[in-house]
Amino acid sequence: MNIPQFFIRNKQFTICIFLLIAFWGVQSFQQMPKTEDPIFPLPQYTITCIYPGATPSDIEQLVVNPLELQLGTLEDIEYIRTQINDGSAAIRVKFLQKVDVDKKFDEVQREVNKVKPDLPAGIKSIEVEQGSTSTVNILQYAIVSNDKPYAEMQLMAENMQIAIQKVKGIRDVVIDAYPQQQITVDIDLPKMAVNNITLPDINNAIKSESINLPGGYIDVAANRYNIRLGGDYKNVEQVKNTIIKATNGKIVFLKNIAVVTSGYEQNNYFARYNGDRAIFVSATQQDDSNIFTTTERVEQELKPFYQHKSIRVEKIFDQSLSVSHRLNNLYRDFIIAILLVLITLLPLGLRASYVVMFTIPTSIFIGIGLLYVTGYSLNQFSIVGLVIALGLLVDDSIIVVENIVTRLRKGESSEAAAVNGTNQLIRAIITVTVCILLSFMPLVTLQGSTGDFIRSMPLAVIYTMAGSLLVSVTLTPLLSKWLLQEKIGDNVFYRSIMKFNEGPFMRMLTFCMKWPKSTLAVAFAMVAAGFLLIRVVGVSFFPGSEKPQFLIDIAMPVESNIGQTNKVCLWIEEKLKKKDFIRSYATNVGKGNPRVYYNVSQSGQKANTAEILCFTRGEYDKDRMPAFLDSLRTEFSRYPGADIQVHEFMQGPGVGTPIEIRLFGDDIPKLKSIASTVENMLKHTPGTIDINNPLSQEKAEIKISINHEKALSLGVSIAEVTKTIRTTFAGISASEFTDDLGNNFSIVLTISNEAKNNFNVFKQIYVSSAAGRLIPLLQVANFELQNAPSSLQHYDKRRSVTITGYIKTGFLTSKVTAMAVDQVNKISFPPGFSYQAGGEAEKRNESFGGLSSALTVAIFGIIAVLILAFKGLRGTLIVASAIPLGVLGAIIALYLGGYSFSFTAFVGIITLIGLEVKNTIIIVDFTNQMRAAGHDKDEAIRLATEERFTPIFLTTMTAVFALVPLVIERSDFFSPLALVMIGGLLSSLLLTRFVEPVLYKLIMK
Repeated sequence: MNIPQFFIRNKQFTICIFLLIAFWGVQSFQQMPKTEDPIFPLPQYTITCIYPGATPSDIEQLVVNPLELQLGTLEDIEYIRTQINDGSAAIRVKFLQKVDVDKKFDEVQREVNKVKPDLPAGIKSIEVEQGSTSTVNILQYAIVSNDKPYAEMQLMAENMQIAIQKVKGIRDVVIDAYPQQQITVDIDLPKMAVNNITLPDINNAIKSESINLPGGYIDVAANRYNIRLGGDYKNVEQVKNTIIKATNGKIVFLKNIAVVTSGYEQNNYFARYNGDRAIFVSATQQDDSNIFTTTERVEQELKPFYQHKSIRVEKIFDQSLSVSHRLNNLYRDFIIAILLVLITLLPLGLRASYVVMFTIPTSIFIGIGLLYVTGYSLNQFSIVGLVIALGLLVDDSIIVVENIVTRLRKGESSEAAAVNGTNQLIRAIITVTVCILLSFMPLVTLQGSTGDFIRSMPLAVIYTMAGSLLVSVTLTPLLSKWLLQEKIGDNVFYRSIMKFNEGPFMRMLTFCMKWPKSTLAVAFAMVAAGFLLIRVVGVSFFPGSEKPQFLIDIAMPVESNIGQTNKVCLWIEEKLKKKDFIRSYATNVGKGNPRVYYNVSQSGQKANTAEILCFTRGEYDKDRMPAFLDSLRTEFSRYPGADIQVHEFMQGPGVGTPIEIRLFGDDIPKLKSIASTVENMLKHTPGTIDINNPLSQEKAEIKISINHEKALSLGVSIAEVTKTIRTTFAGISASEFTDDLGNNFSIVLTISNEAKNNFNVFKQIYVSSAAGRLIPLLQVANFELQNAPSSLQHYDKRRSVTITGYIKTGFLTSKVTAMAVDQVNKISFPPGFSYQAGGEAEKRNESFGGLSSALTVAIFGIIAVLILAFKGLRGTLIVASAIPLGVLGAIIALYLGGYSFSFTAFVGIITLIGLEVKNTIIIVDFTNQMRAAGHDKDEAIRLATEERFTPIFLTTMTAVFALVPLVIERSDFFSPLALVMIGGLLSSLLLTRFVEPVLYKLIMK
């Protein structure tokens, strides 16, 4: 079938098809989700267990071990990582990326439910949370007031929650950092003992008074009436007057043996915004929603709340602003790239440029439409993919149009030139396009979270290039027939290129053809020197997010209470107030800030930790921000006893910390000793900061030993002792009730904080015997102080500890990690102990390893296509010579640009493989055609390199100019990718034009 002829002669059909494509592309652009970062499934599940009052050792033995054993029976697990603290444990189960996330969630929930009946009764909650990149909050508000009670602020927060949840596109709304209302019953232990009352007596009395059960119904005549019992508590006075005991006419009320107050639970997590007391309200959006529309609707709903006089509503975080800034920059780069591409088309003449320019919107429409159909959003990666494609998609049309123009200059009619000029190159165009598509396939097939993270970028290129191939053999010939004149001349731009081609270029080619072996030797030496330059350039993974915001993480000694942690936060806030560069900050004392970035989750509740989310003024300043953060690190390091860390957000899938040394071993004292050794090694490794060893701090705990023989002789059960101690010190929720205003209250039994301030409290505790007598606790038990780990860790069900660290500004993670690992390798580990290097090194090896495998497959695929196209290995070898010469230019460009060999730079190298062979394919194919037309080898080489120079020069420069805006952006993320491609394309343009003809002369028969 003569494809160009069919579409030229059926012009109405062709126009209709491409108008339909344009409409489809515009509709897809308007409807597809727009996000800053890609949305992809994350097969990661966190099982959070809250067990108040339990030590890490107790939780490990009673909760974590049974859960890990049961979860370990599931298939496709990548790792199980557990963090155990006082009163809580978090088990993170990560599955292979290929699994069905919803099915795995059901499986995890099922296995947890199997274990629940065998777990201790004192566990407050066990929850399974599914990880997702779409559960990032798009909005975070602060409800601010220094004088209004929390109840009033909570009511406003709940009203805001209801208003936001009404908005279409909102997934969930969460309120953070406010204490729950409760009735606190502070028991007076001596009074309780005098009245011969036990804690179970109080607990049972309160429960019996707060029962609220339906009373059934009664039928009277033809009507049925439901019976409702109204015996539940309605206020705190009724709780005080609860009858605990009545003996010999003496009634003991709860108020006689306890202080009953209405208030709030002990505040273990509170917040401030810019130093003022606050409650946080945050919202997430649904996957298929448009962030700009959703945010606008939420703001419309919240207008009345902004008018409140005594309580302020402040917007802390709005992701739509960041998305708008990021996308607008990329849109700007895209427009600049189009204008630069237009400049490169001038040598073709204005009419020919018009023909090529029609390729751009049509191919882009196809790319956007296919992205939308396959479920991808318009994000920074898909837009960069479109920018890359912009420099490539015009290549096919440039080659076709240039050949058509050449034929018109030779006197062919417009239709004949359009049909014959397209058909002459159609095989080469298909081969080139297939090779380019194959070069991007490794990125599409890359497994793991890294693959899902970047997949929209290569797919945007593949979809757009497939559209470009279709356009170049269908619409381009038709437009050429209509717009190109049969008598076409040249212009000053074309003459300038030809002057360079026929002058210096051809003279250099003649010289190289005269000295072929010397030419190849010089080329080989240059490539070898370029690869040695990689050591100087260095290797990294993903750079910072380049956002005008950062985190301050505070960790106090493990025995610190929340009051001590708050003092540090107040000190930091005073410092931040004096910084003109700081716009605002949200302080979270006792917990992490609600999640505002896709790879940073909210940290769990701990009294000795805090987190401050800070925002700087204006846009991200690449020069100022790192220096400013370094100055904060220096200033905050002066606070005694506190570990204060300052960090930027990082791009890419979650890595944790850049440096991680994971140690394994069951014996805690030995593990602690090894961890201390590794900690000292990392601290003395150049380039490291913020080294953290979880086992470096121990916490003093009170161990109560029960004398089983005495307890048995006195009729006291172990369960009674355990329950009494737990109620006394951890508190226990006896019941709940709702007042007339609809406020929910928990009734919590405990003893006052003053009573717990010294060890004499143990002398006042009594336990109940089977006979109902009160027995002093110290008659059946004794207590002693001992040191214990403040936290425990497991990795893949093995006891472990992870020593973590960050990298100083100006150091490469790869080099620092290598030095650290060299030091750890010198340790002589005892039997049963070992280590793993985690962090960025582990993630980089995983991602680069997957890329290497996929790259090998792609290279063999390209080789197969080339062998099929050139009927043997000789032509394939000539074409493949472009690859190392392109890599040489890529490495030099990285070096000159001051960037390291990052993940995105490696992506650029993979992309280059298809691009490098493109130009060589065209020359080799054209040389073969010239030889088939009767020219000898040298003459065919000369004609091919001379006549194909213009389209090769133009296609290369369009790709280079399309990428220039990404370099000017000075983004640590995308600029290395653009530099690699520009350097490779330019070196290929300059070097392969001489090496390839020499190889052809030496190899081809």
